[in-house]
Amino acid sequence: MKCGYYCNGYCFWNGDTGEVCDKIAYGTHKRIKDGYCPKEQNDRELEEHANAIIAEEEKKRRERFLFRGKDKDDGKWYEGAYRAYDDTTYCFKEDYDRHPENTHHTIVFSRMTDWGLPNRHLQAEVIPETVGQYTGLQDKNGKRIFEGDIVKVTRSNNGYSPYTRTCVVQYNPRSASYDFYDYCGDIDSVEVIGNIFDNPELLRGSKK
Repeated sequence: MKCGYYCNGYCFWNGDTGEVCDKIAYGTHKRIKDGYCPKEQNDRELEEHANAIIAEEEKKRRERFLFRGKDKDDGKWYEGAYRAYDDTTYCFKEDYDRHPENTHHTIVFSRMTDWGLPNRHLQAEVIPETVGQYTGLQDKNGKRIFEGDIVKVTRSNNGYSPYTRTCVVQYNPRSASYDFYDYCGDIDSVEVIGNIFDNPELLRGSKK
C-alpha cells in the first residue's frame, strides 16, 4: 500500500488532513525508500516494534508459571510445569494419614529427540519441599532466579566499599512479590551462588 501522491518518483504525502508527513516536507523531494512512502515505512517499523514488545511480555507471562524441583531419586533439578496428583481418593482424613505417600509431586518438561521429530514430554517426581517458582528475574549472569535460591546481593554503598550480603529468595505474601530475605535497601547486582537445599552452608557466617 502506498499513500500520498507522487511526482517523478518522489513522495509528497499530505494524508486526509492535508498535514505534511513528519518524514518529509514540501520542496525537499526525498525519494521514496524501497517503493514505500517514508510515513508508511515509519508506521511499519512502529508496528514491528510493538509486536516485539507484545511477544516479550507474553514470554514473561508464560515464564511466571515455570517451576523447579529436585528429583526424589537421583537428585537432579528439573524445570517445567508443576503438577501434583493423588493415586487414590479416600473418604476420611484417617485414610490419608495412613497413606502419606498418596500424593505425587512432579515437574513436567520436554526433551528434544532429533531434528524435525516430535519432542518427548516427560515428568520427574520431585521432593515437594524443593518445589519453587521462577521469580521472573535473572541474575547478573543471566541465570534464572527461583524461590529457595541463595543470592549474593551487592550495593555500591554511596561510593564507599561495596556492601554485600548473602540472602534467600522467598515469596512475600504481604507484597505479593519475591523478596531477598534479610535484606533491605537498593540493589546494584544479584548473583545466584546456590540454593538452600544443596548449599545450606552458604548461609552460615555470610553477612559482611
